[in-house]
Amino acid sequence: MIPLYVTLATFVQGKAESVRRRYAGEDRGASIIEYVALLFVVALIVAAIHAAKIDERVKNKAGDALNKIFGK
Repeated sequence: MIPLYVTLATFVQGKAESVRRRYAGEDRGASIIEYVALLFVVALIVAAIHAAKIDERVKNKAGDALNKIFGK
């Protein structure tokens, strides 16, 4: 019974070590390039909102809503 346990334990440890080695060098998390790309996309969205003058419309609508709420 003990030789079977030792064989099984050795097999499982070997497989676990193999999996650990396979995924040890895997990249985890975003790189600086991904953060810059995200920042670029956000800047494009902000520029599009500003170019379409949506920001003025939102500001005016929000101001009107606040005036209705607070009675001014």
